[in-house]
Amino acid sequence: MGARALVDWEIVTTTSKPPPLTLDEAKALVAGGLGEVMQRFPLRFCKPVLFGMPPSRQYPAKVNNGTATLLRHNGEFLAVTCAHVLNHYRAVRRDNPACFFVVGNCHFDPLKQIVTEDAAIDICVIRMTSAQATEVLDTKTGIGQDFLELHSMPTPSVKIGDFVDVRRFPR
Repeated sequence: MGARALVDWEIVTTTSKPPPLTLDEAKALVAGGLGEVMQRFPLRFCKPVLFGMPPSRQYPAKVNNGTATLLRHNGEFLAVTCAHVLNHYRAVRRDNPACFFVVGNCHFDPLKQIVTEDAAIDICVIRMTSAQATEVLDTKTGIGQDFLELHSMPTPSVKIGDFVDVRRFPR
């Protein structure tokens, strides 16, 4: 598997707000290397979700798609997608049990591996095995090359009137 991506969260509490950037300063910051990093960084942890019927003479090729965000928490590999994606997969599979489901290049039945699903917030979390996680990763394109490592940490107490700045830094 590729190098693990680690993210440190820093929560800073202060009573004074930092001076805001001017519009020109913000545009200059994003137009440079920072903007490119900001655009590419999320792609490292996303993979396409594809499902549908394998092409045959009986059925024309019809493939549905979504996106899965790849997360790792407490040693578990998780694929997070929208609940409506799984609901549509269920409907297609109900009509034809030969329906396939793929995250990246990994074929599996997600229904047996759902950790939690909530239609109200349109989210579905699927637990993946280590073997599936290895099969999902792709270090060649930079898209879906790793699982984003989530860390739990205690947060400091915040008082009324404090300015809270939440930052995330890849390391």
